[in-house]
Amino acid sequence: MKKFPLFIIGFLLLMRLLEPLTSPAINNSDGGFSRYEEFYSLEKNSLDYLCLGTSLSYIDVNPIQIYAYTGYRGYTLSSPAQSMQISYYWLKEALKRQKPQYVFLEVGSLIYAEDQLYENFWTANLLQMHFSPLKIEAILNCSTSTEMKNSLIFPLYRFHSRWNQLSKADFQFSDEQNNFKGSRTRFDVLNYTVKPSINSEDGTNYYLESGDLQRESTAFSISEKNRKYFDKIVQLCDQNNIVLVPMKLPTKNWDSNRETIVLDFLTQNGLEYLNLYENEILNICWDMDTYDSGYHLNHYGMTKVSYYLSEFLNCHLDRSKQKISTELIDLWNRDLAEYLKWEQESKISNSIEPYRYLNSLLLKKEDNIIVISVKDEACLSWNSILEAYFRHLGLDGNIYHNAQSSFIGVIDGGKVLLDTWEENKMSLSMTFEDNNQSHELEVISGGWPYGLISSIKLDEIEYSLNNRGLNIVVISKENGDVVSSCSIDTYDPKLTLKEKDLVEDKNQLDDFFNEADCLLKNGIYTVSWPSEIDNFLEIELIYVGDGCYMLRDVYSDKYLSIASGGSVPGSLVDYEDYTGLTNQKWFLFQNINQTYSFLSLYNSLALNFSKNHESNIDTHVYEPNYSMEQQFFLKCKSPIESSGSITAP
Repeated sequence: MKKFPLFIIGFLLLMRLLEPLTSPAINNSDGGFSRYEEFYSLEKNSLDYLCLGTSLSYIDVNPIQIYAYTGYRGYTLSSPAQSMQISYYWLKEALKRQKPQYVFLEVGSLIYAEDQLYENFWTANLLQMHFSPLKIEAILNCSTSTEMKNSLIFPLYRFHSRWNQLSKADFQFSDEQNNFKGSRTRFDVLNYTVKPSINSEDGTNYYLESGDLQRESTAFSISEKNRKYFDKIVQLCDQNNIVLVPMKLPTKNWDSNRETIVLDFLTQNGLEYLNLYENEILNICWDMDTYDSGYHLNHYGMTKVSYYLSEFLNCHLDRSKQKISTELIDLWNRDLAEYLKWEQESKISNSIEPYRYLNSLLLKKEDNIIVISVKDEACLSWNSILEAYFRHLGLDGNIYHNAQSSFIGVIDGGKVLLDTWEENKMSLSMTFEDNNQSHELEVISGGWPYGLISSIKLDEIEYSLNNRGLNIVVISKENGDVVSSCSIDTYDPKLTLKEKDLVEDKNQLDDFFNEADCLLKNGIYTVSWPSEIDNFLEIELIYVGDGCYMLRDVYSDKYLSIASGGSVPGSLVDYEDYTGLTNQKWFLFQNINQTYSFLSLYNSLALNFSKNHESNIDTHVYEPNYSMEQQFFLKCKSPIESSGSITAP
């Protein structure tokens, strides 16, 4: 009799060990595997809240941002098309390890029908749960076929041939996805006019009856199974003194018909409903806040949702019940620091990097020869910031009037040798000397009608990327080496910057930028408009790397921040406590008239101070327009010694 329990224990241990090897590396596109493994590695009873439900919950909610705002610790155990029964079993699994005060449940799946859930969704939802009697129960009650049950309980049944497909990644419990506390962040902006729908077979029918046209809409409903498992979730929360918060997150994949059905159901069950589907609450801008035409939110939309939930938790969650330990705080602060670094690097590469590159050209122009050749078209998305950098380099700028023309610019140690636009194909041949030898430089530029070409050859070796827009090659005056080759697509509003690999396995941009980004040293600065003598603000500039600063208001001891995740021109700038998120970081650049301007790292809009009719200062962000409200004299009142980049407190 004793052998049988030992056999069961051994069998369970064996199944647990074999899971990573026999299970496919599914769902890595959304960080699914590492999401669950990270959850299992969390310290017990360390979470204040959980998020469950469909993919909206892990794409639209960012627990690490919420931690930065509030100090509350949460996790999202959501998954693609997570049904009510799957949510129930994951909640039950989570409660083995955690005692959250709140559970947020995305209720879109209340109207799911079983035939809407594909086999891969079942696999993604259940395969990563650690092997246990509860997992077997979940599989038996949720899976729709015997074959699926067998493959989920015994992965070898379905994936037995996978042994010869193993790679190093299968022995690692993390992936390279942007996965933080179960969430996933996307920075893309994409909104087509198509409106998605999870009920593609449903719709409106028209028919003739007695000669009259009649209209009939397909009615949605909540299945008995969904009602059953929702009730189980309610009961499980009640038994564990957890506040359940049903919520609907923003998506175009919803409508008033489904909204009414879900709202009526929740009202009948006596539950309050956190409705973030209504656009007025979060000011979602679908032209900016989605990466997939409205199915889910991108970083802008996620930030708006996370900010709102932070305010909700500050109002409702009992901080006295929060588990506090120095070790736990240090661990989460390390995770937050990792996220802040990743978020800043991602935003730099998505929005600021072209300006950062031009800033480095400006600061290093005395030591280098800068060669610029235009291909195709370089004018359509030209703006005041690009114009300012061109003029600081000594070039004439005024590119707006040279659409589709050819251009060659050469700056030798800060001295402009050539700065010319032509309505024909252009070429240049010249010789220069470094400290040891002479070099031959040959440049060709062809605009849209004039050959569609960019070529920059040094000693007969091609270095131009030959891309649309500006092609730039930087040559060291000391030794004649090419230290950078990039292109900036100034036709495209994204201003995409691409780099040519000059040395294998080495990123030249990192070396080229280095600490040249730091225009002003850390310190207390007074801020004034060019047209006025008096200062209207006193701030501390805190350099955080990549050409970016945090701006601390000296009098309030708070930081200038894009309020509520605003993503569009006119968004409010407020003074908030330190979080370190990108809505508190500003890229600094210098204008032609020696003033300075700040560009939000978060949304690439320019900081704008203006006086209202009561002579108070209004602070917003707008498109860079080179107006006086966006240009400031910064005078150092008291420098603060610092060795390079620092991290704000």
